Order: sequence, then C-alpha cells, then structure tokens
Amino acid sequence: ALDARRLLLSAQGPHNMPSIESGYLLAEVDGPRGPHTLFLSSIGDGGHSVQHCLTRRCQIDLVGFQASDPDVMYSSNSVYLVRNSETLRIGRAMLDSDRWEFFEKGAALWFENPEHYRARVIRKRLTADIIAGYISTFGYGSLELDYWTDASVKATYVFDEGFHPWHG
Repeated sequence: ALDARRLLLSAQGPHNMPSIESGYLLAEVDGPRGPHTLFLSSIGDGGHSVQHCLTRRCQIDLVGFQASDPDVMYSSNSVYLVRNSETLRIGRAMLDSDRWEFFEKGAALWFENPEHYRARVIRKRLTADIIAGYISTFGYGSLELDYWTDASVKATYVFDEGFHPWHG
C-alpha cells in the first residue's frame, strides 16, 4: 500500500544525512489526463540523477515538485520539468546557508503563476502553499498526509541493500 512514511520517516530518510542507502516509491495515480507514475525518493534532493536517467531511458517527461517546511535546514521549494535528461524548467526558492535565494530557468509551466516570483521577500516567492496550489491545478497529488498514506493505492518500493524502511 502507498505509505510515503516508509521512506520519509526512515532513519535513512531525506532529513538524515548522508544518504548512502536509498529507497524509492513508485505508484500509479489517476488524474485529469489519465494515469501517471508517482515517484518518491528517500534522498534529500529527491533522487534527481535517477529522475534524469528515467526521462532519457523511458522517453518520458517528468514534472516534479519539492516542498519543505521553512524551518528545516536548507529548506527548498521547487517546481521543475525534465525531458530526455535535460532540465527544461525549474523555479526554486531555497535557504542557502543563511539567506534565501530564488532561481528560475525556462518558461513557466501552464499551471504556474509567475506573479508569485516577483514577491519582494524572496522566501515568499515559492512556498509550500504555492506548491500545494500548483499540485492541485496540475491534478495529480497533494501535500496532505492522506494522499501519501492511501491503503487503496498499490505501490512498489525499491530499497538499496541496507536501507531500513520506517515501520509505525
């Protein structure tokens, strides 16, 4: 069953460094444009290198979202599009050291509101609430716990040898 806590709350999850052993979750989710594959990684950066390889090998587009609590070390919120191992779009607000930074590359995706990115306060340009709105408009997913712990959705887990999933 789909339970992202197995990755995210593991002692080897994204909030615990270093990420030596990793875990991945794959599940089929339905939305307005038919079924899509949900991909989640235990690695702090979301497993970007794996994502890039998948887009090239499987000839797929990957639309990704990352949302962090603003109080965690190196908080980061982003939206991105990867095609054929190339990042065509990224918008990211992140706490880098002691300052918030904002970075953009490529044209905004159809569900983004570029007006957000002009906020005077950099950390407010791309927040978890903005990401939640994008996910809702995109039509696949949610930041709500119920979405990530849905026993009716089948999931496949892939763990490196030595990775210990969280069991609650």
